[in-house]
Amino acid sequence: MPGISNAAINTKSGKQELVFEPNRKQILSDGLTVQTVAMGLRTAVDGLVITTYREGSGAEYDIRVKMSSHSLKDIEDVRNIPIVTNSGIFPLSRYADVHFEDGYNMIMRVNKMQSIEFTADVLPGYTQGGVLAEVMKAAEEIELPPGCTISQAGLSDSMNESMISMGIVFLTAILLMYILLAVLLENAAQPLFILTSVPLSIIGVTAACLLSGTVLNNIAMIGIVMLIGIVTNNSILLLGHYNRLKREGMGIQEALINACPAKLKAIVMSNTAVIMGIIPMALGIGASVAEMRQPMGVVVAGGIVSSMIMTLWLIPCLEFVTNRKSKNGEMK
Repeated sequence: MPGISNAAINTKSGKQELVFEPNRKQILSDGLTVQTVAMGLRTAVDGLVITTYREGSGAEYDIRVKMSSHSLKDIEDVRNIPIVTNSGIFPLSRYADVHFEDGYNMIMRVNKMQSIEFTADVLPGYTQGGVLAEVMKAAEEIELPPGCTISQAGLSDSMNESMISMGIVFLTAILLMYILLAVLLENAAQPLFILTSVPLSIIGVTAACLLSGTVLNNIAMIGIVMLIGIVTNNSILLLGHYNRLKREGMGIQEALINACPAKLKAIVMSNTAVIMGIIPMALGIGASVAEMRQPMGVVVAGGIVSSMIMTLWLIPCLEFVTNRKSKNGEMK
């Protein structure tokens, strides 16, 4: 799949191992239990400590009874291990299927379930989210055996959780900003106009990322949350001066026409100062993890530029359209 390198799996076939699969029906019919048969197998192979030999000096030695190593040379010898029952002595093959299988060098469990981990790196020029979406799309087409599932883990799972968390933070910041502005302005509509600066900034964020090839990661998302507090200042300055002019007796259109030029210099100067301060970060200048901070700088700079330009046009238009009708429905 394009965009992926160093694909690997965490488990590989190991050495062959001897597998013991009990025949429960036969074991039960002969009045035995699986534990009894297993203990007979363990006693023959590993031995059983039946007593202790003690010397006069006080040293003690375990006496272990087991079958001779010469009696267990191959799998047939294991199958013929005698199992004592009330009906007589029978070979182990009567009560179990003994055969070789490929073992595993490691068995990993996640949430108490046996798991296999697939890992890969993302090549430069590709985004983790885009590559992961293609991988999961291809994985969904695989017909898995019953009881098997495919799920994201590691960095991909953490990325999804981070994106959800950042979305919650973004919406919470929008809500708190609206409540604060509604209380300060004593108006329910104007805070909505002010918050339109946020989607206007997203236009600049998108353009800046496309032009610079910046990937939207968690650091960039922090920059978008920062923009909520930065770009709304333009609308606050503009509408604050507009409200003061209205209180002095000016009409809606006249107040807007006077408010925009009056606050243009302050808006341009404040936004230019922020952009100039963020340019070193956007250019990746710095010796310590500059490449990690660079997406934040690109996002903030692009968002401020688009918001500064469009706010001066859109906010007065919204204010004029919503307030141009008088209480009796006639045009002012």
